[in-house]
Amino acid sequence: MTTENTQPLTDDIVESSKTERGASLVEYALLAALISIVCIIALNELGISISNQFMAVEKIMSGK
Repeated sequence: MTTENTQPLTDDIVESSKTERGASLVEYALLAALISIVCIIALNELGISISNQFMAVEKIMSGK
């Protein structure tokens, strides 16, 4: 077996590996973006809830 015969096969393997790595990178980036969006929404809702609790305590303390 000569190097010339195996070269196209190794080129295909290397190219496939690069493509899969690129696809994995995109998948991880999309997953990170989705997790970030979910965290932002959750923290926003939590902030609103905490704000409402403080307003309720303020009303109780002020006697209104």
